[in-house]
Amino acid sequence: MPILRYGLHEQPGKLDLAMAFVVAVPQAYELLAVAAGCARVRYSWGRSPATCWQTGLVVDYPTMSRRVSVQNSLSGG
Repeated sequence: MPILRYGLHEQPGKLDLAMAFVVAVPQAYELLAVAAGCARVRYSWGRSPATCWQTGLVVDYPTMSRRVSVQNSLSGG
């Protein structure tokens, strides 16, 4: 995100960026399993199911994103 990339959370300032937006398309989701505080959810266009915590925070969304720890992101890992 630009907030982290440009340090906007650390110092005052303003940054103007060109942004691209994606058109929304219909998507279906299905709960596959719940175990140990995590859920596996299949989405209609994905090859692999997404994983989320019991709170709903997505921690792995194959081909889109995955959660990294703060320590790993600060060290570049």
